[in-house]
Amino acid sequence: MKQYLILALLSLNTLLQAQESAKFAEKKQERSQMKKMSSEQIATLKSKKMTLELDLSEEQQSQVYDLIYSEIESKKLNIENRKKESLSQEERYALKSKHLDNMIAHKKAMRSILTDEQYNKWTKFRGKDKRKKRPTDSPFGKRPKN
Repeated sequence: MKQYLILALLSLNTLLQAQESAKFAEKKQERSQMKKMSSEQIATLKSKKMTLELDLSEEQQSQVYDLIYSEIESKKLNIENRKKESLSQEERYALKSKHLDNMIAHKKAMRSILTDEQYNKWTKFRGKDKRKKRPTDSPFGKRPKN
């Protein structure tokens, strides 16, 4: 009886891991499709998604589009520069510091564009994305509930 129980637990674990890797492959395919799009297309899609989530006005939508577009352009430029050379420890520190400064500026810009209610909603759905990326603590692949 113990052997059947152990076998069932092992097969359940394998099944859960297979489902997670299928989700990962789906996300990876979505990211590769996004890489093929132009900066304008990506910024349009992201700003429209935010408009649906936050009920943005036309003016807010155009400001968010401009912000996202400039962010995408700078990311593409950084990726091209990073591929060309290997970085020293100090250069990595400078890039990380610059990246964090850009994130702070982005958050301040979003704060100025959105209303208080929209900003709170935006920070909540941004937090959900971060929680999805954290590693699992359970041996069976489930994340602990907060």
